Amino acid sequence: MLFIALLVGSLIGVLEGEGLLTWRAPAWIVPTLLFCMLFLAFCKINPQELRLRKWHFVLLVYQMAGCLLVFFGVKPFSALLAQGLMLCVLMPTATAAPIITDRLGGNITQITAYVMLSNIMTALLVPLFFPFVNPTVEISYGERFLQILSHVAPLLFVPFFGAWAVRLTYDGVMKRRGRAERFRLPKTLAGLPFYLWVALIVILIARTVRELFDYQGEILPIVCLFVGTMIICLGQFLFGRYVGRRCSAQPTVSDAVTSGQALGQKNSALAIWMAQAWLCPLASLAPACYIIWQNIFNSWQLYRAGRAQTPRG
Repeated sequence: MLFIALLVGSLIGVLEGEGLLTWRAPAWIVPTLLFCMLFLAFCKINPQELRLRKWHFVLLVYQMAGCLLVFFGVKPFSALLAQGLMLCVLMPTATAAPIITDRLGGNITQITAYVMLSNIMTALLVPLFFPFVNPTVEISYGERFLQILSHVAPLLFVPFFGAWAVRLTYDGVMKRRGRAERFRLPKTLAGLPFYLWVALIVILIARTVRELFDYQGEILPIVCLFVGTMIICLGQFLFGRYVGRRCSAQPTVSDAVTSGQALGQKNSALAIWMAQAWLCPLASLAPACYIIWQNIFNSWQLYRAGRAQTPRG
């Protein structure tokens, strides 16, 4: 289904780029889909079970050190490529990562903790890093921090605390009635976040392909960004899985999946906005390309997971 969504989104983007289709998704639809997805996903977890794990800190250190190594390592060859690939390492975990992680059999509670941790870290560190990357931007640390937080908070913390409020209210009512029943998301809604995510992928891929069509510059930088983001994307998914196995006392497939999604699935929309606001606008094409690669990889993972669960014979 996710692969079909990639194809449909690409087709819509091509039609829009060629001028054969003029309709575009309203601006409110993406944040609305994200909010509904996350609210339903967070209803599945008990916030009191959120715990920090060793791999959380290992991945945070990787993001901080890795983005600087990539930037200064690539900068002598191309400043544009350096900024774009740096963003692909620095940008936080996607707010929708718990949906795919849950579908792949990972631990939704652990990845939710890392989603919050990585987004907070990004809001704190990006205002420190970007003046070195682009000294021409004249804006204070506090302003940059608040701008990033204003993009992250409504779509991360509001659905989280909203789901927690629903859980506490339901459990409180059951307790007053003398019943031991605890809140659970109805089975009819349990799979809905994934289908909302599929609809969101169609919109995001269409937007990415359309932006590539609108690009009027040289083709070589785009090819380099496209290939570079593929290498970064695959490397982060695999390295995340490695860290999950190595940093768990009793490693399981779930640990590897959770850590891999935490590092590999990125908040590309936030990175695109940061590039357009404070870096070279063309660098925003790197996280746009990353959207394509991470969803191709997720599609392949979901296909493999589905094959593994299908009884043979």
